[in-house]
Amino acid sequence: MGGDSSTPEAAITLYVPVKVTASQEAAYYFDTSSDLPDVVSTDGGLYFQDIDTKGYSDEELYVAVKDNSNGSDASFRIVTQIPSSDVEAPFVSFIDLCSTSELNCAGFTDKLATIKDEIELVFFLKPDGTDYPPNEDNIVIPDTVGQALYFKLVMSAASEDIQTKSSLVINATFDGDATGIIEYTGDHGGNGSYISRMALYLVNPSAAVAKTNFREIIEEKGEDGTIKVSRLTNGLNYRAAIAYVDHFGFIGPLVESSDINPKPIEKLLAKNQCYLVTAGFGHDHYVLNYFRHIRDEYLMSFGAGQLFVELYYGTAPKFVKYILENKALAYTIKLYSLSIYFILQNIVFIIGCITLLSTYTFRREIKTCLTKY
Repeated sequence: MGGDSSTPEAAITLYVPVKVTASQEAAYYFDTSSDLPDVVSTDGGLYFQDIDTKGYSDEELYVAVKDNSNGSDASFRIVTQIPSSDVEAPFVSFIDLCSTSELNCAGFTDKLATIKDEIELVFFLKPDGTDYPPNEDNIVIPDTVGQALYFKLVMSAASEDIQTKSSLVINATFDGDATGIIEYTGDHGGNGSYISRMALYLVNPSAAVAKTNFREIIEEKGEDGTIKVSRLTNGLNYRAAIAYVDHFGFIGPLVESSDINPKPIEKLLAKNQCYLVTAGFGHDHYVLNYFRHIRDEYLMSFGAGQLFVELYYGTAPKFVKYILENKALAYTIKLYSLSIYFILQNIVFIIGCITLLSTYTFRREIKTCLTKY
């Protein structure tokens, strides 16, 4: 996240999970990657791959950390030196980073308050023989494009809050054509500034879901919303689970869905019978259930309503093909369906507001007339 790393202002933000107890591994989203680094092992650190050296050769890579103790006069100090043979895939251990005063690794706990978010690093190339020693702050960082990369490091072991304070509820699960839709609501539990994603887990055939069934991370998801489960096989039976996941990869408790049974669109149309609305949504939906209720409980109870239903079923199937082939038309039908649903669900409130507004306007007009005469 961030800029292009070419300047301190355009630094790329790296969110790095660390381990202080076994609870961090238990809360990590991907079970087979639970070997999280700790801050006392030489194996833990920052790995970079395929660094573009812009054709520079016979150069060494230096890593420096920003010393913020001097306020506006902050400078960078050398953390470590990486030989020219390793510049395209450098590794910086947490041991080296934790040896600096900027990163108090002993202070990490599973609480949000211990997240370290003020660590700024620069990776820069210098000719062989420059020999900047560790902690050297009298350094010259090149401003040539490609010879310096800036990063902001945000490190966390804060797995407890998302595990114990967040809450998540799956409200409904709908079947689609090779897809499933999960609607959820919840609360990030005070951890919202670091949560904008969901983790999806999937198992087939339907069974209990675990972290080993990890499917994907879904970006840009809030506390409430919907998740589309894609690339399913029609006719098979699935069960999914979802969880909030923070920028560091720590997740809240997994919440399982009901079974997902994807079907070809033709079978969904035959099942739901609300042809235009089903084609618009492309899957089961609570609006479909509501319209079916209106049809069965109200329209079918009087003659004119029955005639409307017969006319609808006589003409609607002819338009399904065009709706399925036209995404804009499908979206329009979906939008109109939601609007009608909203109006019908809130008809008493809407009529009440109109009545109040009409009464208020009428009284003002009467008062104005009486004042004039």
